[in-house]
Amino acid sequence: MALANPRLGVFMMIIFCVLAPANDALVKVLGDSMPILQVLIAHFAAQLLLIRRKTWTVRHET
Repeated sequence: MALANPRLGVFMMIIFCVLAPANDALVKVLGDSMPILQVLIAHFAAQLLLIRRKTWTVRHET
């Protein structure tokens, strides 16, 4: 089992606190020029790409 890394956890929380409002602002800006479904698909695709590596390493660790 991996050792706990509190610094990494705090860093990831800070990054989330920056990216979540930025994402909301981006959706509001793009909402007028793009269809909402296209914005949602792009949003979830970006999330998938960001978590894909982590889920791959956790799944194949054992």
